[in-house]
Amino acid sequence: MENASPLPQPGPDNSETRLWNTLAHAISLTGLVTVVGFILGPLIVWMIQRERYPSVDQHGKESINLNLSMLIYQVGLAVGGFLIALPTCGVGIWVAGVAILLLAAAHLVLVIVASAQAWSGGFYRYPYILRLIK
Repeated sequence: MENASPLPQPGPDNSETRLWNTLAHAISLTGLVTVVGFILGPLIVWMIQRERYPSVDQHGKESINLNLSMLIYQVGLAVGGFLIALPTCGVGIWVAGVAILLLAAAHLVLVIVASAQAWSGGFYRYPYILRLIK
């Protein structure tokens, strides 16, 4: 009978751990194809792998917090744009639209930066987001 040794626990430098950490961030880019991918992608990775890889717990929470924050910010801008559209003769909608596009561009850049950090073994803490999941 072979000597059965326990499987080694993946450490922070393990390539499989780095892959799941990166995926926790990068999978939110599926939201470019399906709107629900922004939230569901990171949520699925986080729920499936958080116990096996403790670092995925942190990366997943950070990614979900970013995506929820961006959703709240964009909905707030859209509603605000419509509310001030009438008194400003429609200018509010244009301003909100430009702000939403700028926010979407920032979202894309932040996800790419966090994914690159996770792939290199680091952790990127997103600025200016709501920490809804702790």
